[in-house]
Amino acid sequence: MYAGEMTNVYHPGCKGLYVDNEVPEIVTSQVDELLENSDKFKSASDALYADIGTQIEVPNKLVEEKSELYSYIVSSSYDLYSSNNKNIFQVKKDFRYLPKLQKSWFVLQKKGEYNPAHNHPAVSINGIIYFKEWDEQKEISLVVKKLGTNLLDFNDGNMISDTDYPTENACLTVFLNDFPHRFKPKKGLSVVMSADTIHSVNPFYSNQIRYSYQWNIDFVPIPNKIDIDNLPNVEQMNFERVVV
Repeated sequence: MYAGEMTNVYHPGCKGLYVDNEVPEIVTSQVDELLENSDKFKSASDALYADIGTQIEVPNKLVEEKSELYSYIVSSSYDLYSSNNKNIFQVKKDFRYLPKLQKSWFVLQKKGEYNPAHNHPAVSINGIIYFKEWDEQKEISLVVKKLGTNLLDFNDGNMISDTDYPTENACLTVFLNDFPHRFKPKKGLSVVMSADTIHSVNPFYSNQIRYSYQWNIDFVPIPNKIDIDNLPNVEQMNFERVVV
């Protein structure tokens, strides 16, 4: 099943996904700007389990400075977080939530690389944005060439050519209720999920790079009666100054 045409939050069960096919151009541009300076960042390959050669961690401070991107991360993640809590009857009234960005990183996937089925324990929400164009036709051409395109037309015995062959190469696969939801990478697509949701990335075989930007984020409930600005340990706890 391809779920790429769905938008916002949908719920096959008590958990759901936040899916956005139209991430604002300013957001993808700010992600691109971070990538341009990624030679100064450290590799995330040692910390994240994957069969992908290039993973680059982005300093949180730089993400916060990209206001449109940071606001998008917080709002989309909180939309799913609050919706999931409502579904499992864990709504806390009279609380505000402070977002705490745990980590964000780039994944530059190349030919033959893949990410096995995994989740992101110890955080609330995991999200991904595709911010560069992906040429699916290159993958389709390889599949068609490998499997052959000729099909028998039983009406008159002639051979016809199959020119519309789907491929799951490079898809993000998210498992909800043991059912795979697959998303083709494309610029402007974002998929946000509960961090304990199992997901994987299929390999591909064309000579291109599959660019994605990902994040892990938590939300910390604070009672409304507490004056957050006067809490002495807020800065030490490294809470971002956005309240939802």
